[in-house]
Amino acid sequence: MKRRQFLMSLAASGLALPAIGQTLPTAEVFEAWVAGAEAAGRLSGISEMTLASARVGLALNPALIRPAGAASESRRVGQYVQRLILGDGPIARGKLAAFPDIYRIEQRYGVPASVLVAFWGRESGYGRDFGSLDVFSTLATLGASRSGRTDWQGEYLAALTIVERRLRAREALRGSSAAALGHTQLMPSNYLKYGEDFDGDGRIDVWATSPIDALASAARHIQEVPAGQTVPQGGKAWIRGESWIVPVQLPPGFDINRIEVDETRLTPEAWDAMGIRPATGGWMAADRPRDAKLALPAGLGGPALLLFPNYDVFEAYNPSRTYALGVGLLARAIEGQPGVFWPEEGPLTFDQRAATQRALTAQGLYSNRIDGDLGASTRKAIRVWQRRNGLAADGYLTLDLQSRITGVTP
Repeated sequence: MKRRQFLMSLAASGLALPAIGQTLPTAEVFEAWVAGAEAAGRLSGISEMTLASARVGLALNPALIRPAGAASESRRVGQYVQRLILGDGPIARGKLAAFPDIYRIEQRYGVPASVLVAFWGRESGYGRDFGSLDVFSTLATLGASRSGRTDWQGEYLAALTIVERRLRAREALRGSSAAALGHTQLMPSNYLKYGEDFDGDGRIDVWATSPIDALASAARHIQEVPAGQTVPQGGKAWIRGESWIVPVQLPPGFDINRIEVDETRLTPEAWDAMGIRPATGGWMAADRPRDAKLALPAGLGGPALLLFPNYDVFEAYNPSRTYALGVGLLARAIEGQPGVFWPEEGPLTFDQRAATQRALTAQGLYSNRIDGDLGASTRKAIRVWQRRNGLAADGYLTLDLQSRITGVTP
């Protein structure tokens, strides 16, 4: 994952970037959290030997405590997508040719091979970088700092279970800045729940030279079907044969305030009645019964994308919209589908994004953490501000709009 590279650069420089709304836990808080996780482990039957092994090298990692808006996925979507497709598109197609068993995974689980390879590329650079951070230190640091909504104690117990069952040696249990593992960066609990020995060698090896076990495990995770259970014929979380992202054209003079960008869900027939149609070709028959929402990731001056239910899988894997759109559009490119036009987008610094959130908070439009991340709640607050001020509510923060919201001239 690219976000890991950011954290690794911080760690290498010895710098820590404190999160807004989070504080670095003290040594006492860190130790108390670990002791609590160990107590839960004993109740779950984890041996003292495994608990002791997890203590080896265990340390608080200050570099992990950072605002969400500092991640690379917080950059402009177009820049992220273009770099991704230009850099990874040819590599991804080569990986599909090198590992034809990926198509067998698609046949069994219903998730397109293109989607699996796109995830693989973003999560570990096609196996180049699994992450080098100690998993137990990462989990304990994030748990003690109460970072996000993840059940960090549950993940710590899952990591202990992996060592206890000798699925991976303690010293080799290293991963990302979120403690994710292997080719497809599964969290420890998801490795235990969805891990699949697809190649039949008697081991669920998501770190092997071949990515097949990891990609099969990721497919089960995407489908939300635990190992050993049968995936429904049509699919579960991912529905076979249906779209995930469809680029569309808006009719001239379309009033975007007729709908709620990112939220209003309509069938293709209803979008068509508004004059919104696929940029190329027509509607797929399989998509016609489904509701899709309209995204304008670069505002009205950029591409218009209808996001169908299958798209939700991408944000379930990683809640960053930039990441999800990047992987989803990369998967389309792998299949040879036409790309989309992106305008030149001006950059916004972390401080500018955070200042926007503060201004929206002061105006009663935003109530979440000030983290510099232009996530769904921030974009919705921007849309409300735009409507109140007689603007087209596309939720896209330009430098000019940022200045107007904050009252600060750039």
